[in-house]
Amino acid sequence: AILGCLERFGLSDKTIVVHTSDHGDSLGAHHLFGKEVMFEEAARVPLLIRLPGQKRGKVVLQPVSHIDFVPTLLDLLGQPNHPQCAGKSLLPLINEEAVPPQNVFLEWAPNRTKVKKGTKLARRRTWEARNLYEDRQYAPVISRLTGEIHRWQESANDKLRL
Repeated sequence: AILGCLERFGLSDKTIVVHTSDHGDSLGAHHLFGKEVMFEEAARVPLLIRLPGQKRGKVVLQPVSHIDFVPTLLDLLGQPNHPQCAGKSLLPLINEEAVPPQNVFLEWAPNRTKVKKGTKLARRRTWEARNLYEDRQYAPVISRLTGEIHRWQESANDKLRL
């Protein structure tokens, strides 16, 4: 309906259309509804971008983050990124250029986790099934992932203390 209206009013070739959300939804997965946990169903968020004159769609499988949203729109509009925007433009991905994968950080209430191929770090409270944070066997992995979160926080000027 939106694209049809843009077409009818002659705005299709001058309008960037974006569809996204601030969270996914469990929709019954894990016997849950809503967004109250860090399962993939609740953490995965749609991001659809339709550019003026774009005729075909494509799927980008590389994880991206909302922190990249403003820099991407500024880049699409030919404007410089603001110094306080910690994200990076997704335009190279849109243009199908080779882009090295980036870490994507998720947070909900006091919980944070990092998504990276083969590893995840999450701190939880008593309701968790198994907490490996105090297990010495995992200390090197926990230290490395915690360091990555702290480096990202510093680069994003994120003041939340972990």
